[in-house]
Amino acid sequence: WLYLQYLLAGQRTDMTILYKHRLCPCHEKLSKNITIIKVDRQYKFSSHDTNIMILQYRNGIRVVVSTAALYSDDWKNRTQGLWISPHLPYLPESAKPSDGESPTGFKKDLERYLSKYKQPALTQWICAVQMADFSGVNVFLVASVPGIYKAVEADFWGYRKLAHVLSRYATLPPDAQWPIVAQCSGVGCFGLKFESWLKDITGCMSKETSESSNNHPHFQFIYPSIENYEQNFDCQDLITPLRYSAKTHSKQQWLESYLYQWKAKRTGRDRAMPNIKSYTRISPNSKSIPWFLLTSANLSKAAWGSIKQYGYSIRNYEAGVLFVPKFITGTTTFPVGEEEDAAVPMFPIPYDLPLSRYESGDSPFVNKFVNSLN
Repeated sequence: WLYLQYLLAGQRTDMTILYKHRLCPCHEKLSKNITIIKVDRQYKFSSHDTNIMILQYRNGIRVVVSTAALYSDDWKNRTQGLWISPHLPYLPESAKPSDGESPTGFKKDLERYLSKYKQPALTQWICAVQMADFSGVNVFLVASVPGIYKAVEADFWGYRKLAHVLSRYATLPPDAQWPIVAQCSGVGCFGLKFESWLKDITGCMSKETSESSNNHPHFQFIYPSIENYEQNFDCQDLITPLRYSAKTHSKQQWLESYLYQWKAKRTGRDRAMPNIKSYTRISPNSKSIPWFLLTSANLSKAAWGSIKQYGYSIRNYEAGVLFVPKFITGTTTFPVGEEEDAAVPMFPIPYDLPLSRYESGDSPFVNKFVNSLN
C-alpha cells in the first residue's frame, strides 16, 4: 500500500522502515530501494507503536510524528493526528552535531530515541538529524522506549518526561478546577481502583507551575462507547482501531464513572473512529488549554511506564509531540473555545467541547463486540 502511494505520485525513493508487523504476505518481494527491519518485542506485552517519519531532501530534512500506521485503514475513515515539522535545513559543514538545537531540546531527544533501537541501518538517519538545524521546531518530543530506568534517565521517557517538561515550562492559571482529559483508542489494565495507577499518571499531568494548591484534578477519559462504534464507518466493515478487552474491563468497571463519548461533529469526524491519542487539561469554561500532547501512546502502563520495585518500567515504543503555549504563541494558554485574539488562533482540539458523559445505558467498546457481529 505504501509503495503504491509513491508510484501513484510518480516517485521512487529509498526507504528504511522499522515495523511491528506486516499485513501483506511476508513472502512478497520488495523493491531493492526498500529496507525493512522488524522491531522485536523486548517484553511479553510490549509493542512498537511509534509512527515517526524522517523525510530527507537534498538540502535538509523534515520530521513527521503521527498517530496513523502505514496501512490503508488508518488513512481512510479514521480520526488521526499529524505534526509536520518545518523544513530543517542542513547546517554548515563546520557545525558541531550539537549545533542547531531547538528551544525545546527536540533534536537531542530525537537522537536519543533513534539511538535506542541500536540499529546500524539508522546510523545514516541519526547523522541526518545531527546535520540539520532544528532551531525552528517549537514542540517537545515525548517518547517511550522499553527498559528499566533509574535516576536522571527516567526523566527522558514516558510520563516522567511529560512531568519533567510541564513542571518547567507549562503554567496553569489559578482557577478552581482544570480537569485532565485523556482521549485514546486503547485501554490498558489499571488495577482495582483509580489509585492503583491512574493516580500516578494524572499526578504527572498536573505538574504545571500554578498558584493553585489543587494537586488532584478531575479526570475525564474520552473512549468510544458501543453506540459510538455502531454509528461509525469502521462498523460497516467490522474492523476497528479500538483495543480494550472485555476481560480487562470486567476487572475495572469503576472506570465507567470517568468515561466520556467520542463526539466530533464540529470537525466532521463524528463517524470516524479515533485512532488519535491526545492528552490535555481544559479550563472550567471549556475555552482554553495550558498544553496539548498528540501521541501514539494509549492509556496504559506499557505505553507510559509504571514504578516497580526495581525501577521505572516501560514496555512500549511510543512517540508524541507536546505543544506548550510559551514556545508557540508566547502566551500561557491556547484558545479552544472562541478566538479572543486574532494573533492567537484556536488550537485544533479533535473532539467537541463541552464533553459528553456516558449515559446510563452506555458501555465502553470492547473487542468481543466486533466478534459478536460476525
